[in-house]
Amino acid sequence: MLRLIIGPDSRARRRALYGRIADAGEGALLIVPRQFSFESEKLLGAFLGGERRSLAEVLSFPKLCERIFHRYGGFAGDHIDDTGRLLLMSAALSETGSDLRFFTKSAKDAAFAEELVRADGELRKSGVSGADLEQIAEDCAGSVLGEKAADLSKILSVYRAMVSAGYADELDELPRVAAMLETKAFFKDKKIFFDSFNRFSAVESRLVLLMLEAAPEVTVSLCCDTVFDRLGGVGPFAVCQKTAARLHRAAEDAGVKTYVEDAGFSPEGIAPALRHLAEYFLKPAAVPFSGDFSGAVELYQAANPYEEASFVAASVRELAERGCRYRDICVIGRDLSPYEHPLADAFGKAGIPYFLDRRDDAADLPPTAFALAALECCTRNFEAAPVLRMMKTGLLPFSEEDVAEFENYCEIWSVRGRLFLQPFTASPSGFDPPAEGDAALLERLEAMRRQVMEPLEALRNGLDRCDGRRFCDEFFRFFEACGVPDGLRRLCETYEAAGNLRLAAELPTLWDSLVALLDRFYAGLGGVSLGPAKMAKLFTMSVTAADLGVVPQTADSVTIGTADRLRPVDSKAVFLIGLNDRVFPAPVGSGGLFSSSEKKQLAEIGFELSDTEEDLLAEERSYAFTAFTAPSEKLIVCRSRWDVKGDELGESPFLARLSSLFPGLKSKTAADYGKPFFLRTERGAFDALTEAGGESGYASALREFLSARPEWREKCERLKSGVDPSRFAITEPGLADALFGKKLRLSASKIEAYESCPFSFFVQNGLRLRERRKAELSPLDTGTLIHYILQVMLQTYGGRGLAELSEKERRAAVLKLLEEYLSGVLGGEENKSGRFLYLYSRLAGHLARLFERIAEEFRQSEFEPAGFEVPVSEEEGVEPLRLRTPDGRDVLVEGRIDRVDVLEKNGKRYARVVDYKSGAKAFDLSDVYYGLNMQMLIYLFSIWQDGRSEFAGHTPAGVLYMPARDASPAAERGAAADPRSETAAARFRMNGLLLDDLSVLNAMEPGLAGIYIPVKMRNNGCDTANLATLEQFGAIERHIASVLVSMAQELGAGRIEALPVARNDKKQCERCRFLSVCRMPEDGPCSKLGRLTKQEFFDGIEGGEGV
Repeated sequence: MLRLIIGPDSRARRRALYGRIADAGEGALLIVPRQFSFESEKLLGAFLGGERRSLAEVLSFPKLCERIFHRYGGFAGDHIDDTGRLLLMSAALSETGSDLRFFTKSAKDAAFAEELVRADGELRKSGVSGADLEQIAEDCAGSVLGEKAADLSKILSVYRAMVSAGYADELDELPRVAAMLETKAFFKDKKIFFDSFNRFSAVESRLVLLMLEAAPEVTVSLCCDTVFDRLGGVGPFAVCQKTAARLHRAAEDAGVKTYVEDAGFSPEGIAPALRHLAEYFLKPAAVPFSGDFSGAVELYQAANPYEEASFVAASVRELAERGCRYRDICVIGRDLSPYEHPLADAFGKAGIPYFLDRRDDAADLPPTAFALAALECCTRNFEAAPVLRMMKTGLLPFSEEDVAEFENYCEIWSVRGRLFLQPFTASPSGFDPPAEGDAALLERLEAMRRQVMEPLEALRNGLDRCDGRRFCDEFFRFFEACGVPDGLRRLCETYEAAGNLRLAAELPTLWDSLVALLDRFYAGLGGVSLGPAKMAKLFTMSVTAADLGVVPQTADSVTIGTADRLRPVDSKAVFLIGLNDRVFPAPVGSGGLFSSSEKKQLAEIGFELSDTEEDLLAEERSYAFTAFTAPSEKLIVCRSRWDVKGDELGESPFLARLSSLFPGLKSKTAADYGKPFFLRTERGAFDALTEAGGESGYASALREFLSARPEWREKCERLKSGVDPSRFAITEPGLADALFGKKLRLSASKIEAYESCPFSFFVQNGLRLRERRKAELSPLDTGTLIHYILQVMLQTYGGRGLAELSEKERRAAVLKLLEEYLSGVLGGEENKSGRFLYLYSRLAGHLARLFERIAEEFRQSEFEPAGFEVPVSEEEGVEPLRLRTPDGRDVLVEGRIDRVDVLEKNGKRYARVVDYKSGAKAFDLSDVYYGLNMQMLIYLFSIWQDGRSEFAGHTPAGVLYMPARDASPAAERGAAADPRSETAAARFRMNGLLLDDLSVLNAMEPGLAGIYIPVKMRNNGCDTANLATLEQFGAIERHIASVLVSMAQELGAGRIEALPVARNDKKQCERCRFLSVCRMPEDGPCSKLGRLTKQEFFDGIEGGEGV
């Protein structure tokens, strides 16, 4: 007898099925899909209870085969796994590749072996043999289908022979069992029950037919409302209805009667709205629900998957607070890949135990990640990413700091490819001046390079034209050379010390699995040479396919899984996530080696394959029906408007159906729930407080809530001091002196950094953080180069000597210096990009224009360059400014002056300080008032006070910025740039502050036409905006001294708050490299700088009321 138990309600069907099993007595068999065997055994045992648990045995088809083999013989122990199939299929492809016609090109791709393994599985489950493939090739000769079948016949015949020669294959077991049972009475007197199947493969169907012929009773539970398909294969139950029809025909063929039992709906425990949903979901005509569904069906629209996950976590916590157990809650999606990290984060913060039905990816764990990265290095010419990935696994004897320094070097010098095979000789500081300890660091980095690259290079050479045996041998040699076994022991000890006992226990097992995989390569691909790239891809696929199992499930936890794998059991609340178009339902296609039309063609000639497009569409509807009808009390359906990349997402067509069944169902958003809804735990509130920052009302409320709890009070205080930039301070006694020194040695750049923002100064000079910057020809590095060329040219020829050179001679001198700098400082043309060399060559033209302008100036100027890169320090050169604070702290300002020009006139000696600027910086007395842009003036006053250098006794003549950027005016293509043109003159004109003395000014530029210096004689006299008397220079000196003393006192007191300056109400934060450290909010405090006139400036520094 065949009994079909049907019905859309899984609870009712299960109750009816288990009732029949209870009535069957001893010897009942319950057969379920393998993934549901444990769960079904638990449910059936609970239903039967007590001693009756032994009445029935729960088996999957593989376990049934194992049971039959044990009774009658034929059990084979060494089963092939997916990795073995992949390797043998690759070997079969290598052997048959030259004989193929249709798949000639595909056979060269290692991934094609994986597709063939899937195709072989589908063909065997559908009962298509090698002889059948030959028949198909003959019947369809001349067509694409015929050519495919012919090639498959060749490949699979070799592959199946290889498998049968050394392994037992689970795919062969059902046919073998079916053949064995033709003469055995295994099913005699057994009552057999099936649950959780939507359909049976051809080979499974053959075994079911044998059961129908031999067993007194076969009962199959199917999810459908009727056994008749009245919707032409498009209904939600089409797959199960097709299965019912096939079973009925098989029963007729066996001379067995068929009975249909409608399980109906569970009489109690299901909310009326959800019962209505189960009855009418996906039926042709939607019948609106007339009752109240507000507590049973909800719709939520999130901005993105992260917000969606936060809502689910908050809702789960709310349900738990109302008494719902976690194990009674289920989260179902169609594609969980965008949700794994958001759900893990949200559930972790909410303290929700959960079980995610997925498997760990072996490729991400240290031993396999190390091997895969090494292979990628060998096949991709030592790209930087895989080299660094290999070093970060923790298996090499390098600390995290070692690897970080190595990565910094590679980033700065763009190390990749063959550069890894050459010694590291460049400065770890890039184009910046060498730092203390650079030589020792470079030596350490070079030793690391050799330790990594020598084994890697040997591995690459060894893999050339290798077969499976040599591949295995070379890898073992590589592991030994790198010390991987020792590294594995160290890593396990590290994990144990950190309390990660699970990973510490798994790593040795994973290492054994990796070794076993290499052994399979040795055995399966011995004598098969696939080439390094193909062998590497095959190895990567094998590692990716490795099965590491799942994280154990706790007794009370939320279950998360995909609609095609999860069978919710007695779930009270279900969250459906990702209800977006082309996500749920998933888009379908025939897939595999055969198109939809070819599968139809095969069916017409008697070879029906599984997974036709129609079957897949029907199955998607079945998945949706099971998911939507799983809960008994509450269904919450969620979707996102945008994905994690910001691309807009449409809504699932199932949402329209839901709305038609429940008129008035409105989609809610986070705003409808309010922020407190998402804060279900104290940890969640604390996390929200860290994200809120600042002093908003929301942040204050969170802080008040948490501060009332002793265990969170201190954390809140520490957080407040950490996220409130205005509260940053050094409070530990003596720490400021330890960081900056009791004797404060400052530079102009440090002063500017502190006055611009004390916290920025602290990060750079207290924490000593540095921005990682590539050694490439950026504007900053161009400025360094131009500085160098200017210094050498003027030092070599002097001002007037430069003016006496011809244009050709100047250009030749510049080109020679550029060549020397490229070879001596930048390491020559080797390993430089074409773009770099092009930009570098353009500098010659720019420098020629610049020196033409400088030559013009010195032809008419009485000032002569006398010093270049002049040191200002205690040890040498000009004496630095020395100051002392009221609390006894010494202050020195040191540095290096780009250029000092001197003049002797009327018995007096004058000095002016010149600073080269490749940017567009201009001198402004307003900046000086606020402690900024004081560098040249500090140097000028150092010379004024100097008593030991060659510049001692010189009177200040002023300070000038010399523009050194490319100042060529825009010209039509082919036109020559004239550095003497009016536009060029404006761009090359120096700016600064000069001594208000006509004789000195005329010595700089006779006639004061304003071509070279920022002073112009007019009818009513000289412009005075950029002039200062000697007394005014003295006032500026006193002001700068006051600024420096104040800065030293504030630093000594630990004042390092984030207080950036703001010009025109715009803070400098957006250009700050350390904004991510202080997290200054847009509305945070700042020091607003006003624009002062010259008179306001001097009134302000001399105690007037101008400011």
